[in-house]
Amino acid sequence: AFRVHPFDLVLCNMLPQHLLPLVPTIKQFLSLHSFTVVTGFLEAERREIEEALSAHGLRVAARDCLGEWGGCIVHLV
Repeated sequence: AFRVHPFDLVLCNMLPQHLLPLVPTIKQFLSLHSFTVVTGFLEAERREIEEALSAHGLRVAARDCLGEWGGCIVHLV
């Protein structure tokens, strides 16, 4: 079962095909003060990931990569 109150931090280390369908659900568990760390995608997939997050009202606050793997921190707009 999930909490009734928003989470302060959500960690998502998932491949895009699993993450993207869950973005609307993840957003339901966030507040304006929450952050979500998104990892598990290839740097070449970054644009697709960031556009999908943005389409659901999430803004990228920071991004980084390690070799071919990308990650970002997002929050509600």
